[in-house]
Amino acid sequence: MKTRVSIVFVALLLAAAVFAEMPAVNVKFDSDIPRTNMGTQVTNMTVGENYFFSLKLYDINGQQAYSTWDSSSRCVVTGGVGEANASTGTCYFYAKKAGKGTLTYFYRAANFGYDLSATINITVGAARCAITPKTQTILPLQKREIVAECSSLNGARTSCPAFQWHATAGNFSNQREISTGIARTQSVDYTSSQYAGSYKIYAIDGELSDPSVTYCEMTMEVLPGSASKVSIAPNSATDLIAGQSIALEAVVKDLNNNTINDSKITWSVNGSNGNVSQNGIFTATRAGSGTVKAVVDCPFMAAGCPSAIIEVVVRESQAAQKPTSADVPPAPPAGNDMPPAPPSDTQPQASAQSQPKAASAQGMDFLSMAAVAFAVGIGLAAAFFFLTARRKR
Repeated sequence: MKTRVSIVFVALLLAAAVFAEMPAVNVKFDSDIPRTNMGTQVTNMTVGENYFFSLKLYDINGQQAYSTWDSSSRCVVTGGVGEANASTGTCYFYAKKAGKGTLTYFYRAANFGYDLSATINITVGAARCAITPKTQTILPLQKREIVAECSSLNGARTSCPAFQWHATAGNFSNQREISTGIARTQSVDYTSSQYAGSYKIYAIDGELSDPSVTYCEMTMEVLPGSASKVSIAPNSATDLIAGQSIALEAVVKDLNNNTINDSKITWSVNGSNGNVSQNGIFTATRAGSGTVKAVVDCPFMAAGCPSAIIEVVVRESQAAQKPTSADVPPAPPAGNDMPPAPPSDTQPQASAQSQPKAASAQGMDFLSMAAVAFAVGIGLAAAFFFLTARRKR
């Protein structure tokens, strides 16, 4: 009897041992929601950040199982969105590129000798990128460091990807990554164009046409340098009449031939033929020659301020000019050699009108005389006829 009890007791112990060692037949991610290194769950994964996913083992009855995690366990990422490393029951994932992929954990149970696996879908969003300040000013051919900082879709500081830098004008050099302790920023040295203007600078981690890439931009205003030369337009004024005015313009440029607007100019006249206002309006007052000078105001230039000079010539008005020998007509010849006076503009017209009138008058006189003679003849004939008739009686 004692022997049977002992056998049953041993059997129960063996059964308990077998059930206690019931192998894990399934592995699952504890959650498909990633956690940050601080253990906080996030709703979005962003390029440049690290996350981890926990896993659990389950037995054939769906109960959590416990086993020794084998060092050959591994995590595999598809879709090119990042990379992952396996640790005890954990996949550590680093998001490298925006997009969609999968994360698979391959588990080797060391004490059972077979593999289990679990897979989840993951989506990585592009990090937010910013270059501050968004608009900057710089002089031609000047060098400046440009820094891009990134943040996650959850608003936390995150590391920036390795950007490609582009600009509509200018050059880049010495691209580098700067670690701030919280996240990595991207930095580059920018050398501006020699030409003044407004240019775009942008950082991108892929093709601009891809909406999933991290992208940020800024505006760089290249301002003209210090005044190097000045010219006056027009470059001369040699046909002015006393009383006239002319507007002069000073065109100021830097060493790279960039036009400098709103420069302060000091105007002056050398000569007594006119005066000039500080707006560049020259007014001619009397005949004569002189010059007008424009000087750029540059209090901080040790080499002297640029200046320009033009010639100004003023002549008298025609009403005030005295007649010269060239303006006096020659005297007429004396004696019989005097040529006939040329007909005036009205003489040919008057002559042409008077000739028809004379011919008409002569015609009228002839008709009048003929009519009188005819009347006299009729009268004489009537008298002769009357006298003859009377004698016959």
